[in-house]
Amino acid sequence: QFVLAVDRGNDLVAGMYKDLHPAVLILIHNTIAAAKTAGIPVSLCGELATNLRAVPVLVGLGIEALSASPVYLPSIKRLIRAMKLKNVELLATQALLCTDSDQILVLLDKWLDEYAVGMSLFIKGNDD
Repeated sequence: QFVLAVDRGNDLVAGMYKDLHPAVLILIHNTIAAAKTAGIPVSLCGELATNLRAVPVLVGLGIEALSASPVYLPSIKRLIRAMKLKNVELLATQALLCTDSDQILVLLDKWLDEYAVGMSLFIKGNDD
């Protein structure tokens, strides 16, 4: 919200908010790189942590812990257990090369179809 200067509570601009905007992913990537250099673990809390479509790329970027409401935990745990670190690191690298949110969503959907078999339709059907 702050990175994109979009007030999600303002109906006039709320549609411009994209939690998977390339600028957001680059900021997360740069934050993680700096934190690792300093020996600081990185965790993420908030709505993005509950976005099942985003979880693979977040883990691939190096997020070490996600904080989410208990209702989301079973789905998040199931997805993370189905992931291989090598695959999500490659996914994150590819996502950082995308130039807009739509490209990132297409990339994530393809990844989910290939690697999260059985969860893909559930995730894409429940993503806001």
